[in-house]
Amino acid sequence: MTISYSSELLNRFVSPEFTSFRSANIPDISNQFPQAEHWLANFFLNSAFRGKYSTKLQQLILGYLRRSYHAFKSYHDARMATFQYLEKGDPHQGHIRLYYEAINNWENYVLQISMAIDLYNAFSNPDKVFEKNDGSKEQRIYTIANQVKHVGHCVNSGQCKEEDTLPLWLTNEGLTSFGIKVSFSEASEILIDVAKLADLVQDPPGLVEKIKNEKI
Repeated sequence: MTISYSSELLNRFVSPEFTSFRSANIPDISNQFPQAEHWLANFFLNSAFRGKYSTKLQQLILGYLRRSYHAFKSYHDARMATFQYLEKGDPHQGHIRLYYEAINNWENYVLQISMAIDLYNAFSNPDKVFEKNDGSKEQRIYTIANQVKHVGHCVNSGQCKEEDTLPLWLTNEGLTSFGIKVSFSEASEILIDVAKLADLVQDPPGLVEKIKNEKI
């Protein structure tokens, strides 16, 4: 016998808008970056046998590549887990474990992206990914990551509503947190920008040569 739960029950105790989440258009960008799974190994080999950055920059770039790789992996894991959940059909039947599995992967994605942003800001100074409260997709996803990390503070400070049972939940449009939204297409665009830079910085002498050629 299949049990069907009410929208009120599920939306209150599982996730906001749980029963309204019925579809998702999440771009697959894995084919655009075939080197993504090799970024870390390539960086080691290029640094050891071709040329490396200065010590401080070497540390920051390694951190950036780690976060970029794990953001790339988490995004595609989240994409797959989201589709696996949606394939179950009627949300009134629950499938809570699959839904939370997708949420976990999306949380990992935003956290890795936020750390990649921090590391970029550290080595690109004075350039910054975004300005405070500028409303950009990068600022919004960074805010969601902070709310995932500091959900206890958000609850105790009254930042979230009583019905906001999760710091990140899914809608047909994308990722939602306390007063913040990032569409699935925006999430993919952010990852594309992060991945493009990872492709460049994985080869220290190659990047230096590219910069020289652009100045000629």
